[in-house]
Amino acid sequence: MTESRINQQKTATTVLNQSIELRVTGQPDVENKSGSGHVRPSEVTIRYQTAGMRAHVCGRWVRPDGELTDEPRSQSYTARQGDTSNWPEWLVTLAAQYAPSAAHAREDVDAMAAEIRRLRTELADMRATVLNEVADELDGIDFHPNAKSPNGELCRLLAGRFRRQAAAVSAARP
Repeated sequence: MTESRINQQKTATTVLNQSIELRVTGQPDVENKSGSGHVRPSEVTIRYQTAGMRAHVCGRWVRPDGELTDEPRSQSYTARQGDTSNWPEWLVTLAAQYAPSAAHAREDVDAMAAEIRRLRTELADMRATVLNEVADELDGIDFHPNAKSPNGELCRLLAGRFRRQAAAVSAARP
C-alpha cells in the first residue's frame, strides 16, 4: 500500500464498554449466592458492554438471623442481550437509570455529518481545480495562424465556460 493511501485511511473508534461505580444506601439486601444470609449493598459497579451488562454488588454480609456483620461480601450479575430477569429489581432500575445515553450515538451522527460536509467541500474543490486545469489546457492549444478553422475560437469559448463553472462550484461550496 502506498504512503498516500495509508494517509488517506480514516480511523474509527468504537466504545466497547463503559462502567459506572455507585455508592448506594437503603437498597434491599441481595441473596448471598455463595453461602447463607444476604449481602447488604453499599457499592455497585455496572459495566455496559456491547454484548450485554454486568453488575457487581459489594456490601456487608448479613447472617441468616439478620445480624449485620463487618465481613465484606459481593455478588455478580450478568445480563446477556439485556436479559436482567435474574437481577434484583432495584439493580435493574439503577442499570437503566445510568445506562449510557443516546448522546454517543448523536455524537457519531454529528461526526459522520461533519465528515460528509468535509468530503463534499473537498470534492467541490477538486472539481473546480479540474475545470480550471481543463480551461488552462484549452487556452494553451496553439493553432497554426494560417489555419482556417473555428477550433481556436471554440477552445477559447469552452475554456471560458469551464472557468465560469469552476467559479460557480467554488461559490457554491458547502
